[in-house]
Amino acid sequence: MSIIGDHHWTGGVMANLDMFWLIHTTSVLENSDTEDKTSYRLIFTPGPQPDAPLFLPFPRPLYDDREKGRTDQFRFNIDQSKIAVSLTSLHPSNFTIITSGKDMWLPESIWLIGRDVNGGHRLIVSRPFWPSHLKFSEEESDDGAGQHRLDEV
Repeated sequence: MSIIGDHHWTGGVMANLDMFWLIHTTSVLENSDTEDKTSYRLIFTPGPQPDAPLFLPFPRPLYDDREKGRTDQFRFNIDQSKIAVSLTSLHPSNFTIITSGKDMWLPESIWLIGRDVNGGHRLIVSRPFWPSHLKFSEEESDDGAGQHRLDEV
């Protein structure tokens, strides 16, 4: 295997995505944390066909996640029998966070790191300063939206 930048080549074929980590820090602004526990999912649209997305629920940690100033890390495994996509072909527009919750959540930063089947890693989403107007909530009074693509500005 030879490595060129963040591209991993094995016999002339790019390695497929195996899993990814989503890491986010909740904002320290007032009311930015949430008590919604089971309402968050990551939508992964691996290709140009938006009709074939994967809906991945966030794993439930044993602690109170999405608290003000807290950094949380979530791992999402990809079933190779259901999807085969090159790690190098992924872009922030392939990922959306969605909520059905009514308690607003505002991240400060969002990072998404992919790993291919050969163990190679690539930073896919780098949002060190998530825009404060892009809140997650289904509640109209929170002035938020139920979903945001990770390339929104």
